[in-house]
Amino acid sequence: MKPPIQYAIIAAAGMGTRLQRNVPKLLAEINGRCIVSYQMELLKDIPHVRVVVGYQANQVIRTVKKIRPDVEFVLNKNYASTSTLQSYYLGCKDIQEPFLLMDGDIIPQKASLGAFLQAANGSSLIGISKVNTEDAVFVHLDQNQCIQCFSREKKSQYEWSNIAVIHPNLLAYENTYVYEQLEKFLPLPAHCIERLEVDTPSDIQYAESILLNSPEFYSEA
Repeated sequence: MKPPIQYAIIAAAGMGTRLQRNVPKLLAEINGRCIVSYQMELLKDIPHVRVVVGYQANQVIRTVKKIRPDVEFVLNKNYASTSTLQSYYLGCKDIQEPFLLMDGDIIPQKASLGAFLQAANGSSLIGISKVNTEDAVFVHLDQNQCIQCFSREKKSQYEWSNIAVIHPNLLAYENTYVYEQLEKFLPLPAHCIERLEVDTPSDIQYAESILLNSPEFYSEA
């Protein structure tokens, strides 16, 4: 059966300074496996996967190719001064249909990601999660489960998950946050997705506990 999404893009150009590992976040190890190995397992049914690289690009490329040789790479040579939004813009330049975007420090729960992609069904859909990060971008919904606004200050039970299915025409090459770009098109439909975000050393410890005790989080094994 044809997967609901043909393209996935992982933004992995940044330096990952908050993680304090001196490597791009997707190369940080959790229980002896780098984050990108979990991501590739979760995306194995999506035929076209791209990784936007910048910091330590050659190391990222070598590591990813060992896991999935058919991955395409897009270089963000200005990674030190550009945003994740700009990385996604570079990564989807010749794509003409909605694609899955996911930051390099995200590990979605397998069943939850599958349900999210089915719910998107080839149309734009924004992933939201129950608030569980230190620096949440809160999401406020209307009665139709569409996003009314994002906020750093006004709290809610949901946050921006850094996962979405969007059409490339929603993006722009601007040095701002992805959610700030999406604000221009609100309201947008939202769907709750369970995921781990590995942004700080404490996130590593939490993720190690979850993935050690619940291997089904990312795999059918």
